[in-house]
Amino acid sequence: MTKLPARLWRLLSSGALTPAVIAIFLLVYAAIAFLTDEALIVLMQLVRGNLLLCALLALIPVNSACCLIAETRAFIHRRRLLAGADLPVLPGLFDEEVAVGEGAAPAQGTLSRIKGNLEAEGYRTRLGERDAAAWRGLNSFPARFLYLVGVFCLFAGILVSLTTRTSLRGAVAEGEPLPGPGGEGQAVSRITYAKVDGLILSKRLIIENSDSRSGRKEEFGIYPPARYQGAFVYPRYLGVGVAFHFAAPELPAGFQQQAPLAIYPPGKAAEVPVQDTGYRLRFSLQAPADGSDPYITGKMALNFKILQGSSEVASGTLPAGAEFVRDGYRLAIQDTRRVVITDLIRDNGVIPIWFAGVIFALAFCYWLAVRLVSPRRELIFTWQSAPAVALSRAEGRSRRHNEQFHEALDRIAGDSGC
Repeated sequence: MTKLPARLWRLLSSGALTPAVIAIFLLVYAAIAFLTDEALIVLMQLVRGNLLLCALLALIPVNSACCLIAETRAFIHRRRLLAGADLPVLPGLFDEEVAVGEGAAPAQGTLSRIKGNLEAEGYRTRLGERDAAAWRGLNSFPARFLYLVGVFCLFAGILVSLTTRTSLRGAVAEGEPLPGPGGEGQAVSRITYAKVDGLILSKRLIIENSDSRSGRKEEFGIYPPARYQGAFVYPRYLGVGVAFHFAAPELPAGFQQQAPLAIYPPGKAAEVPVQDTGYRLRFSLQAPADGSDPYITGKMALNFKILQGSSEVASGTLPAGAEFVRDGYRLAIQDTRRVVITDLIRDNGVIPIWFAGVIFALAFCYWLAVRLVSPRRELIFTWQSAPAVALSRAEGRSRRHNEQFHEALDRIAGDSGC
């Protein structure tokens, strides 16, 4: 049983585990792609509803955490060896390991010449009674540390998002309460839509929600998504809220309704059925003659058609507050308001995913700077046990470093008469 935890640790800290899990998901994705065009959506639904796939996905953040622990230990162990600690040399700590004799230290003159050559190349050196070490450059371990933290955050966020994400779609209209996962909130005081000179977005949408008691105002825009009642607010489509009254010869009492219609931009149409009558009302925004945007200006005129079955019985154009009357048909547009069809998504995995993106950027910048300016190179010669061992490791510019390493080995070999 004592071997089982060690084997489990080797598996969970293996660098091959994450690529293997990703390969399995790619194979599942490829198999689904043969059956449907929405392979990614189907795969997400499978993971959300399958405990085995969830556990398989969870192996990635677990693996990154275990790799982080293992590599941090290795980094500390290597630093202690360079500092002269009497520690065993663990497998995998260095790129190259060479036996150099039976354990006797070279002559002091040989070590002095090696020391001088390495210092001339910019290495910092340390000579001990039973060992010697040299190093130069900055260590890239902080970049590796950040990378593994980023992998953990990314896949932990994906796992949390897939298993706990909830979504609510609603119509946000001026003057109406803002719907939310925690119930209705304060009324939306204003929706503004304007052109801007942005680097990415050319228009800006702002939903203002004011609390009449506290006076506090919240604003929800397109990007970055704001939060409301613990959910992220994602505006999806623009529309028009239309309040109308309709009457027909066989419907003298009339029919009144308030409906959010996805009829933006101008020319896009939407229908409202008149319940149990066979009538349908088709609305669309009229494009202003001056080329302005009716959603921006708020001056909205509606093209309408009154349909009975497949026949059109009347049509025309009405601004807000006007009415149409002909042949017993009456349609009054009582009010028009700006509407935004909005998704309210409660997703606790989004923030770790965003955090992972920032961490990856920092890790790459640090790694690139270190690799270009001063990559880490290390040498250790130890005679603390037989046989004596020479160790070498380079994170960049390894050709010149290897030349220095093998030149030092040649001097040690010549001194020992090998």
